[in-house]
Amino acid sequence: MSDVAAANLRWAMVLMDGLVAAGVGDAVISPGSRSTPLALACLRHPRLRTWIQVDERSAGFFALGLSKAESRPVALICTSGSAPANWFPAVIEANHCMIPLILLSADRPPELRGCGANQAIDQVKLFGGQVRASHELPLAENTTEALQNLGWLAARAVDQSRWPLPGPVHINVPLREPLVPSGILPEYDVAAFPATVSYPAMLPPAGEIACWATELSGRTGMIVCGEGEYSDGFPAALAQLAEQLACPVLADPLSNLRFGAHDRSRVFSRYDAFLRRTGFTEIHRPEWVLRFGAMPVSKQLQNILGVCTETTHFLVEPHGRWPDPLHQTTRLLRADADAV
Repeated sequence: MSDVAAANLRWAMVLMDGLVAAGVGDAVISPGSRSTPLALACLRHPRLRTWIQVDERSAGFFALGLSKAESRPVALICTSGSAPANWFPAVIEANHCMIPLILLSADRPPELRGCGANQAIDQVKLFGGQVRASHELPLAENTTEALQNLGWLAARAVDQSRWPLPGPVHINVPLREPLVPSGILPEYDVAAFPATVSYPAMLPPAGEIACWATELSGRTGMIVCGEGEYSDGFPAALAQLAEQLACPVLADPLSNLRFGAHDRSRVFSRYDAFLRRTGFTEIHRPEWVLRFGAMPVSKQLQNILGVCTETTHFLVEPHGRWPDPLHQTTRLLRADADAV
């Protein structure tokens, strides 16, 4: 095995091991020549589940779904050139839907950039403001210090994809040929760089909750839930709140509240049908709206909320974004939904 090929594989193995130790459990690979060391490192890791998706655009959305289903970051791997650009639609989706992805793009070494080499484009910060962070790795090194730094960078990238605002993180990995090692391949030293990160619970101030309870109680209103990163306990807590307030819950399809073991007796999923009736909406104007998550996708519901100008609009949002395209929110609370 050549020194360069061995260094490339070892470099890729340390990087993947750092990602796995920090919480990545799946890798979606679109095979290509330049990304061979990364693909080998994934396939050889005993705690990493690998998936092959030849088309990068499809791979991006497949990883998006995996991350949502598993509630943890998923690694995406592809070769250099135009290949990572095909991730862009999925990256935009991950950004706006707050879905953690680790984008690992293989790249040409510095001497093959800017000189017309095949499949060589400027991949540094390729995704601009659509990612939470962008890292450019040096070429593979075999020193203890370099490998330790790589492992900790992997852990930091996973952390950046999860908190305070979940989303995609890009790591550009330049690799110099030869790429394919020969001979006996090294074994993994699993979890060589363990990194555990704990995250805070966004608890609402007790005084503010008491004020909200006073303002909501005894008045007609409705709860609106859009897409959001809700905990397992949120649906049951929301059902209990709706029962105590004697109000309906208008659940967006992306809220995942229309199905499940929680009490759904106050959850409305076909509200578009009666919201179209002008007479109904004129009579049933809520005095307050309590909203969780993103703005619902239903245009009809958005129109109804838009004409509720004399309604008090409460919004719960823990990530620092401002999901209020109607510009009607009068009370905003930065806290986790289930805590509220």
